[in-house]
Amino acid sequence: MGKQNWYIIIGSLILTLIVYVLLKALSANVNTYLIIAAFVGAVFAVLLASKFIQLYLFPKSNSKDEVEIKHYAFLHPYELQPANGNIELCFELPESDEVKFYMESERGGLKLDIMSGNLEKGVYPCTFDTKQLSNGVYFYILETSNQRVMKKLAVLNN
Repeated sequence: MGKQNWYIIIGSLILTLIVYVLLKALSANVNTYLIIAAFVGAVFAVLLASKFIQLYLFPKSNSKDEVEIKHYAFLHPYELQPANGNIELCFELPESDEVKFYMESERGGLKLDIMSGNLEKGVYPCTFDTKQLSNGVYFYILETSNQRVMKKLAVLNN
């Protein structure tokens, strides 16, 4: 049961109790029918109040108001800059997707594939040998069906 329903139930009980106590306090000789009428009136008032609560305090969102949650892949940064030799690059997929993971030079002239294909949800560490690159700045890029993420990598081979 939701929070909103508990507010309605507790509110109706409190309102009914208040009306009952007021009627008892006003007169000890109150007719039973009057008590029943007051109880029905209190329940009716609570139902109206609950409708107000539902409409204004806890409105239900319709499909136009709902936000679509997209799941994005995460490309981990490589911390040990400048890179030298074999390094491990890593990315995570929140769901199965078509992936292209590659290295590109700063000027876009060189493009080396690291991994590609239709991959399942999970974490993917990839070993890459920087010895095949000359010294300079590169970008490692992850492309999925709904995004493209890139991180900078400085390479300094001895």
